[in-house]
Amino acid sequence: MNEVLQTIYTRRSVRSYEAEPVPEAVLQEIVKAGIYAPSAMNQQSWHLTVLTRKALERYVAFAEKKAGRNAYHNAPAVVLVFGDSAAIEPVRDGTLAISSMMLAARSLGVSSCWINIVNHIFTGPDTDAMAAEWGIPAGYRPVGSLELGYSAEEAREAAPRKDGTVTWLSE
Repeated sequence: MNEVLQTIYTRRSVRSYEAEPVPEAVLQEIVKAGIYAPSAMNQQSWHLTVLTRKALERYVAFAEKKAGRNAYHNAPAVVLVFGDSAAIEPVRDGTLAISSMMLAARSLGVSSCWINIVNHIFTGPDTDAMAAEWGIPAGYRPVGSLELGYSAEEAREAAPRKDGTVTWLSE
């Protein structure tokens, strides 16, 4: 089977990680895949903040305080994805970046999970100040975040696909 299709068909969301860090060179490739994602009018409206080690510990503590729980499953790396509010489609652009990173991670043997709690953490009147602390430019809004690491659990089979989600028209 084609490698790309194999990667797509075998990617799973993982919520249990080994303590082993993802090497920086591997993270750089994953992030590069994100910034090569398609975007509306090629605006590339995303901003990615990659957190590891102490910065990640600070962010997880911050997120836990703000959200009342730790949503990051002890992953050794997290990418925060924000979109430029002035862009045409910042949420869709950021979503495509996350999807590309998830597929790149899978192809490199790294597990991932989209974590949406960033949208709840970076809301409210002090959003710009909080975002600036994490390297996010003013005027950018949260799209999602991606946790990355080596899975501590066996890969599961894909859930059955729903029927009736595709219509083929040829005339």
